[in-house]
Amino acid sequence: MILTGSSAMGASQESLTPTDTVPKPKTVWIKSAVVPGWGQVVNRQGWKVPVIYSALGAITWFSIHQHALYTDHRAAYYNSVPGRSDFRYGPTHPDLQGMPPEQLLFNRNSYRNRRDLSIIVFVAAWGLNAIDAYVFAQLRDFDTGPDLSVSPSIYQHPFVENSVTSAELKMTFPFRVRR
Repeated sequence: MILTGSSAMGASQESLTPTDTVPKPKTVWIKSAVVPGWGQVVNRQGWKVPVIYSALGAITWFSIHQHALYTDHRAAYYNSVPGRSDFRYGPTHPDLQGMPPEQLLFNRNSYRNRRDLSIIVFVAAWGLNAIDAYVFAQLRDFDTGPDLSVSPSIYQHPFVENSVTSAELKMTFPFRVRR
């Protein structure tokens, strides 16, 4: 609380006004970039935290799974090529024995590409988490009073049979000219 003094006719009158409770967007962005979901908690949107961690967890699981398949196919490919059977990448997985080297090479490259793409998607999801926290902190005290209105409506002509139904979205923004 902040004490403010105001005087109408010279008499001092003390009144209590609440401080601004809206967090600073830059600090919310930094918090959410460091720890996913921290910015949403600061913004009082805790319900988003399980969604964020579920998405990041699913992407992580997919990336680990693709990496395991990649390493299995890499080992099988190098063990199937004549002259390279030094088992440098480990033994061939029993399910992959007997596959042609061309198929192993194709699968190896596919799994590597999927793994790399999932890492990029993970970083993008982490970044979207921070952007979401920042945007909400910016718009948290946005006035959506009665001066701003959005009214959807569906219209069908009452006197014409088989008329086409149309949808309409009406937005009202009052402009005040200051002189």
